[in-house]
Amino acid sequence: MRRVPYITRFVNWDLSQEFHVKMSIVTLVLATLHAIGHLSGTFVFGSRPYRQDAVAALLGPEAVPRPYSAYISSRPGWTGLTALVSFYLLAVMSMPRIRKWSYEIFQLGHLLMFPFIAMLMAHGSAALLQFPALGIVLAFPTLMVVLERGTRLLLGFHRVPASLEILDDDTVCITATIPRLRLWQYRAGQYVFIQVPQISFFQWHPFTVSECIGKDFKLHIKTDGDWTAKLRDLTDLKYIGVDGSYGAPAQRFYDFDQTIIIGSGIGVTPFSGILNDLQSREDHAWTRRRDSTSSHESDSEAPPPPIQRMPTIINHNKEIDLNLYRRVDFHWVIRDRVYLEWFSTLLNKISTGTHNPNLDIRMHNHVSKKRKDITTHVYRFLLEKHRTPAHPYSPLTGLIAPTHFGRPDFPKIFAEHYEQMSKLFARDKQRKRRVGVFFCGAPIIGHQLADLCHEMTLRGREDGSEIEYFFQIEVFG
Repeated sequence: MRRVPYITRFVNWDLSQEFHVKMSIVTLVLATLHAIGHLSGTFVFGSRPYRQDAVAALLGPEAVPRPYSAYISSRPGWTGLTALVSFYLLAVMSMPRIRKWSYEIFQLGHLLMFPFIAMLMAHGSAALLQFPALGIVLAFPTLMVVLERGTRLLLGFHRVPASLEILDDDTVCITATIPRLRLWQYRAGQYVFIQVPQISFFQWHPFTVSECIGKDFKLHIKTDGDWTAKLRDLTDLKYIGVDGSYGAPAQRFYDFDQTIIIGSGIGVTPFSGILNDLQSREDHAWTRRRDSTSSHESDSEAPPPPIQRMPTIINHNKEIDLNLYRRVDFHWVIRDRVYLEWFSTLLNKISTGTHNPNLDIRMHNHVSKKRKDITTHVYRFLLEKHRTPAHPYSPLTGLIAPTHFGRPDFPKIFAEHYEQMSKLFARDKQRKRRVGVFFCGAPIIGHQLADLCHEMTLRGREDGSEIEYFFQIEVFG
C-alpha cells in the first residue's frame, strides 16, 4: 500500500505504529484471559467424571472419557498454548530496551508472527463448537504478508552497487546505482528499505532518499544505533539490497501551493530530494512557457489570445503571476554548523542562478548549539553578515541562505507567515487557502508544530481569512 502515492497522501501508514503497540498489548491481555479461562475453567470442568455425559453430547461418544491431559494435547489445546507462548516471546523481544540493545533480536522476534498466525489458523480447524471462521479471515492478509516478505528476501539476493562515505562523527552517506534492467519508479519524498549483507542478511532498515538523479541515489544516515554503528565501521561496502521505493507523507508536498518545511538534523532528508525535484520541475515548466512565448512572437501567424493573469510585486522586486505563484519556507534545525556541509551544494544551487520567478523558496538554517562565550556570538554574527554582491557566500557557513544561531522561534515564524499569507490571499480571492506544514525530526518539536498549525487554523476561522494549516509528520520506527 505504501507504493501507491495516491493512497499514502491520504493515509499515513507509519503513524499506525503507536496503534500497533496498543493493539498488541490489548490482544495479549485478552489472549491470556482466554487461556486462563480454558486451563482453569472449561478443561477442569470438562474432565470431571460426572460431566462426561455432557461432553459426549457435545463432542460425540468417542470423545469420552476425556481427562484433563486430553484437552491439552488436542489440536485446539496445543495450538492455542503454542500461539500464546509465541506471542509472549514476540512481546518480550520487542521491548524498547531489547530493541535498542540489539535490533537483530527485535527483528528476528517479529518472525514469530508466522508461527503465531499459523497456530491461530489451526486453533479452530477441528470445528468442535463452530465453523473455523478465524482461519479463513486470517488466510488472505497472511498470504499478502508472506508474499511481501518473500519478495524482500529475494531482493536481498539482487545486489545493488554502492559505496560508503563518512561525513562526520554522526553521519554517513551511501551512494547506490540501481541496475539498468531493474524497475525503479522513484518519486521525490519516498523512502527505501536497505539491507547490508556484510552486517546482516535479514535486517532491512527504512531510510529516506535524500538525492536521486535517474537511477543514482543517496542516503544520509545517522549512526545512532547498533546496526548503523556497524555500518559506519565498514571500510569495503560494495553492495546493498534495496526494496522500494515506498510512498511517504512528504509526497503530499505537491498538493499545496504554500508550504512550510521543517527538518531537524538528519530529518532534512525527505525534503532535500523534494526541493531539488521542485526546483528542476518548476524551472523546466517556466523555460518551456518562455520558449513557447518566444516562438509565437517570431511566428508569422497571429499570436494566441493572452491568458488573463494577475501580476503583482511580491518578492525581490520581481513581477510574479499569482496564478502560478508557489512559496516554500524551508527551515533546517541542526546542532552544529558542520552539518550544513551535508547539503551545501544543493542549498547553494537553489539559492543561485536564474530560476522561475513564480517559485519563491525561502531557506533558513538554524544552528541550535549553545555557546556560553559572548565573544563567539559576536564573532559568528559578524561573519554571517559579512557578505558582498561579488561574494554572497557566508564566510562562516559557505551558504548563500541565511543562518540563524539559537533555537528557532516557531510561534513568531508561524505568526509572520500567517500575516504574509493573509496579504497574499487578499490579492487572490480564488486561491485555495491551504498551507502544508511538513516535519521530520524529534517528536517533541512535532507536538509544538501540530499545536501551532491548529492555532493558526483557528485564527483563520476567527478573523474570516479561512486559512488552514495542515500538519504532516514523517515517522519511521
